[in-house]
Amino acid sequence: MKNIFIVFCKVAVLALLLSGCMIQDDTGTVSINFGGSTCRVAGPNENNIDRFEFEVIFSGPGGSMSLTAKGGESIKTTLSSGRWNITVKAFVNWLDPSYAGGREFYAIGKVTADIKAGQNNAVTVPMTDEASLSIIIVRGSDVNISNAMFNQIEWYIDFEVPSFHPDVGILIGPGPHRIDHYSGYYYMMVAGNDDDDNYYYGESDLILLNPGDHKFVEIIVSERF
Repeated sequence: MKNIFIVFCKVAVLALLLSGCMIQDDTGTVSINFGGSTCRVAGPNENNIDRFEFEVIFSGPGGSMSLTAKGGESIKTTLSSGRWNITVKAFVNWLDPSYAGGREFYAIGKVTADIKAGQNNAVTVPMTDEASLSIIIVRGSDVNISNAMFNQIEWYIDFEVPSFHPDVGILIGPGPHRIDHYSGYYYMMVAGNDDDDNYYYGESDLILLNPGDHKFVEIIVSERF
């Protein structure tokens, strides 16, 4: 009887040890402060912090989830340990923080974080409001010159927005040409002359460049007299 009791105790202790291993916590926390460097990079200055809202998207071993925060706030959440892709989108309202109609997608940031079990992992996400596009200049049906001559045209490229006209400069040939620019709404205009001094011009439809975008844009040019 005594031997049976000893065996029973050993089995019970082993079961407890195994159960302890099985319920071991394999999660960590992640925190992001939107009143610190993340918000300062996204916004012009901290006086505008109350006009910002942030959407945070987590994608990793535990699936995906999203959280929101306002400028000046912090978020803290629990994630499975491992590598997580974190995307932060910043939205700003320049008119009235309570007016949703003026909400503008202002900046984006992406990082990969290695979440350690049992730790609080503080993450800073660098933000950018830049975007890029590749333009291809396409000859219209009335452009009656050789391909060789068309490929040597020097094109003047211009972005037009309501308040300013940033000058991109001169590009040679039809492209594609990659241009890095700020996000926003734009029209693009291209103009050039061939060796016989014929003048060609084209413009794009309205282009929306969101932060982090890379778009391909075709602009058809025609001869102008």
